[in-house]
Amino acid sequence: MQAVVIGTLALIPLVFLPLTEDMFIPIKWTLLVSGSLAVLFLWAIRLAQKGEAHIAVSKATIGFGALFVFSLVTLFVASKNRVEALTDPFGPATWISLTLLVVCCTHSFGDRSKRALSWIMLLTASIIAISSILSHLDLLKTVAPTVAFLAARSWTPLGNITALPWLALVLVPILIKEGDDALKRRDAILLICVFLVAVILVASVSFYALLPAGERISLPFVEGWRVMTQSWSAPIQAIFGVGIENYMSAFAQGRSTALNTSALWNIRFGQGSSLLFHLATTMGLSGLLGLLLLSRSFLSPRNSPLFIALLLAPPSIPLLSFITGVALVTSAQEKLLTIRIPSHLSWMRPAAVLVVMAAAGSGIYLAGRALVSELTFMNSLQARASGDGKTTYELQIAALDLNPWSTRIHLAFSQINFDLANAIARSANKQTVNEQDRQTITTLIQQAIREAKIATNIAPQNILAWENLALLYQNLTNVAQGADQWAVAAYQRAIILDPTNPLLRVSFATLLGNLGDTDNAFTQFQNAAALKPDYALAHYSLAKIYRERQQYLPEALSLVAALRSVSKRTEDEAQVETELETAKTHLTDQERAQIDQLLGIPTQDTASQLTSPIPDNPPQLKPKLELPSESSPGALPQR
Repeated sequence: MQAVVIGTLALIPLVFLPLTEDMFIPIKWTLLVSGSLAVLFLWAIRLAQKGEAHIAVSKATIGFGALFVFSLVTLFVASKNRVEALTDPFGPATWISLTLLVVCCTHSFGDRSKRALSWIMLLTASIIAISSILSHLDLLKTVAPTVAFLAARSWTPLGNITALPWLALVLVPILIKEGDDALKRRDAILLICVFLVAVILVASVSFYALLPAGERISLPFVEGWRVMTQSWSAPIQAIFGVGIENYMSAFAQGRSTALNTSALWNIRFGQGSSLLFHLATTMGLSGLLGLLLLSRSFLSPRNSPLFIALLLAPPSIPLLSFITGVALVTSAQEKLLTIRIPSHLSWMRPAAVLVVMAAAGSGIYLAGRALVSELTFMNSLQARASGDGKTTYELQIAALDLNPWSTRIHLAFSQINFDLANAIARSANKQTVNEQDRQTITTLIQQAIREAKIATNIAPQNILAWENLALLYQNLTNVAQGADQWAVAAYQRAIILDPTNPLLRVSFATLLGNLGDTDNAFTQFQNAAALKPDYALAHYSLAKIYRERQQYLPEALSLVAALRSVSKRTEDEAQVETELETAKTHLTDQERAQIDQLLGIPTQDTASQLTSPIPDNPPQLKPKLELPSESSPGALPQR
């Protein structure tokens, strides 16, 4: 068992699989779950052979166990999509896995096992630190120029570069312990090794600090705190959280408008700025209590770095594996419980093995099924990138068969159905639409809507699902009767879920403008400009409406605002300048002087563009399709 535990904890930070869309989390999570189930199976074998087995009870096991119990309660109370919650990297499967690693094996970790685990973790950390340094220096890209993901200077096997300095902090207790042992033994070689590892870790953190802010993106702590406190607005959510799989929804609801003035304005974060804020948001006060119970085991002066990292470090499975490893090495065993099977009940020995084998086998099967689904989905994305629509379609069906509860795959399948219908419609527009093409387009569009609605049904708080449904209806306004009103309803729901997102307001305003509802479009463009004052497209769109209303001074003021925000030395800037000069011809001398004075204000260089987020050329069919009532946003999806 010790070998399995050591191997699992050492491999989790290093392993990655570039055959899945996210090359880090799925394989790391699968390895953690599989390793813990293997430990449980070996523990059951020992129970069957000897008639007794031990479990260790310590503050760490109580903490991990409490997080498992509280996450299980949250799963049933707050989570709508329980399968996604169960497979979430910070859901029940993770906490029971860490509990099993600590409970089943702590008692058998002697000095030799602890020393082996210490040095294997130091070796693992050194490999991660060296790879991060090489990545920062562009040496990994030079060695393997054909491997695209190695081109990023922020690449690391951890999967999240912001976890790197916390990794160095977590290993401080082991470095101190091994350095102290080396001094006591007067072992110069061992002391040099400890020193070299420390130097490598410090160097990697230094290189991390030199990375531009755009390459180490993380949610600011103040925003993480705001999201957490906003999520506690309802008593049930305050106690049990918003649901393990719903952090992005909580972020969309709780983010401040101040974030729109930063470079992070168009990023939707799926994890909190720290593990504490993440669990307190998704699991409420129960998650906070569980984490505090776990951190209590690291209150000693030697383990204080673990206490700090556990509360302030970003959510990360590799960091949790290191924290668990350091806990096994440095924490003293508090209590040992022995489970015995009496001799007159010897028949229970094989029965216990069979029960555990069934549980472990089921867990490994489900984890493996989720991983295979991710592999299949990645293959579909590669087929789509190569323009093979048929293979993409078939692979995404296979991925959904493996994991029908994945919101992300349902959204992708919805989009590929629409893309195929769009391709046929565009081809058919060049000639007469025959009945077979019309039927195929109808079927694909109905499937696109069905999959989009399944996504909103299994994840009703997922802003991506509602945004996808709104955009899908919007693209069908020239194809299907009633799609325009369905799009309006879907956008209204999306805005309720993500009220401070200016991009969503512009998309909705674009739809309203295309439907001829200029007044409401004007209001939404105003809302977008208020939410993000440097949003060039919002100001430019307002200027167009003012021009149509022959309100030339407000038009010029809006163009000035757009000019201050648009990317410099681009065609967009030239276009705005030209339109502004035209608008100024309609102004009085006093009004032109006012505009010229505003133009003297220093401008800021942002990446905003004047391109609408909505495609310019959605498909068109005449006469429009008559979709069944099941396609409306209020009807339940049928499979």
